[in-house]
Amino acid sequence: MGEFFKKTNIAVLAVIVVAAVFVAAVFLGIRHGKAVAGAKQVESMVAELKKGLDYFLRDQNRYPTAQEFLDRNIQLTYFSQAPDNLTDNSVCKENFTYKRVSLTVYELDFCLAANLGQYRAGWNKLVRQ
Repeated sequence: MGEFFKKTNIAVLAVIVVAAVFVAAVFLGIRHGKAVAGAKQVESMVAELKKGLDYFLRDQNRYPTAQEFLDRNIQLTYFSQAPDNLTDNSVCKENFTYKRVSLTVYELDFCLAANLGQYRAGWNKLVRQ
């Protein structure tokens, strides 16, 4: 009788281990999927920011100052939507930072929660000249 319980306990333990591994794989897959989706959203926002900044350059013959970049009225004039700089990913507290290096050069740093194409998880730098 003791041998039967020993084999049964081992079988139950094996089922528990397999179930735990399965749950962990599903959890990690969902977490990675959310990170990639968030990275795609930030990448799309960066593409829109680049377009808006190029419109500003064509209109004003310069890129906006950091203060102008943050101005809601200017944002709504040159961007299809006001950029959302808050993030809920665990990698960064904000999605991007903007700095005008000179009248015709800007730097846009942006943070991704996951690797995406040519960009890596974490902070990436885009310099437009």
